[in-house]
Amino acid sequence: MKKIFITIVAALAVSVSMDAQIVKNNLMEGYAPLDVLEKNIYTAKDDPIAQYQWSAGYTSKPVEGAVSPKVAEGLSYEGYNEAGCSILLGSAFNDDVKGRRMSVYSLTESSKELRSGVLYLAFLVNFDRIGTKNMSPLAGFCSSYTGGGHRGTVYVKRDEQVKTNYYFGVRLIEETVESNMAFEMGQTNLVVLKIDYNASLASLFVNPDLSTAEPQPLVVANAGESTLKHAIRSVMIRDYHGYDGRIGNFRVTGNWESLAE
Repeated sequence: MKKIFITIVAALAVSVSMDAQIVKNNLMEGYAPLDVLEKNIYTAKDDPIAQYQWSAGYTSKPVEGAVSPKVAEGLSYEGYNEAGCSILLGSAFNDDVKGRRMSVYSLTESSKELRSGVLYLAFLVNFDRIGTKNMSPLAGFCSSYTGGGHRGTVYVKRDEQVKTNYYFGVRLIEETVESNMAFEMGQTNLVVLKIDYNASLASLFVNPDLSTAEPQPLVVANAGESTLKHAIRSVMIRDYHGYDGRIGNFRVTGNWESLAE
């Protein structure tokens, strides 16, 4: 009986930490402006995990000449309390290097922890430039701690007509849904990505009021006939030679209310 009671208590503790609290914050802890972001490089899918660190994500075709992004001054947004430095978008490339580079923050190597209910990723972003009129990946969740298996990704693209405006989108598995609401370059936006394992949905919120109940999302992507089976093991960003700006203040939670803590 004592053993059974201890097991139940332990299971409840895991449930509370997963569903009712902050799963991970302070992803930029220990950094200062001009620091190099990545402290590790994954050269194979099964490399040992560099837990709670930013690393270069594994890829079979790395962009030659691309380097780790640099760290910059932090961003702020009223009502959102996650502080710290930001990441300088576009800093992985110079004028002669083009492409994309994935940096990952490895959360866990377990395939059983973050794989049910809902999970939120919040961050701040401020763009000075987006050099593409096509939807381009920015940040999201991965099912591999080395960066593979995207499970909900925030996308952005520049407005073709008004090049100081841009749009957000969200992708889940094979479906990408674009928003028709324009945002201005040079402004800091609060972005929240929600993954719902029960409904197999990825929802995107931009500049929501965190002091109220969860609002209607800006856009929603549906996994369709696919289902969300694999656990979330990392947070990723995709730097791009066509980006100029900053991204940071990441927080991962198991419910909406914890975004405002």
